[in-house]
Amino acid sequence: ENIIQTKKTSNGLRILEFGCGAGMNLIFLLNLLKFRSIKVDTAYGTDFSPVLIDKAKEEAARYMNNENEMKFIVVSNENLTNELSHKSGEDKTNLLKSFDFIFGINTYRYCHRLKKENECAENIYELLADGGICINIDMNSKFPMFRSAIKDRITKKKEEYFLPSLKDYVNAFENAGFEILE
Repeated sequence: ENIIQTKKTSNGLRILEFGCGAGMNLIFLLNLLKFRSIKVDTAYGTDFSPVLIDKAKEEAARYMNNENEMKFIVVSNENLTNELSHKSGEDKTNLLKSFDFIFGINTYRYCHRLKKENECAENIYELLADGGICINIDMNSKFPMFRSAIKDRITKKKEEYFLPSLKDYVNAFENAGFEILE
């Protein structure tokens, strides 16, 4: 709340959702902020899937009246800073320490699967403004559908999918320099 009140008097919030998929979380958040008259300067949604980014752009056009502060870009989590700079056309030095709020929902586990969790956390840390907030939400082993159980049924293979523990998540973010709040 303090960050929102402080930033709303300036040029507005800068927001990044990494692994945004089809954009529904970012679109919802921006509509909520608009409803509360909280100004947003720029909001990026990034995902590695061009198909999902195209869908996010369609959804944004449908539900956001083509708000120019929202941009959806194909970017991988493990190389977030460089790819975001390159594909957005925004100079890397302008991106560093510029985001007030960064979040990811059901996406960080893929960094672990690629053994790139530290790189991903470091990229997020270097993009987050001093005093900014990062929220990472992910399902755990209590939600087996996220372990690709459907894929196992279709392919008739039984594969184990690594699902990081809370400690696994925390370690990468602490190593990157984050203060962990519970």
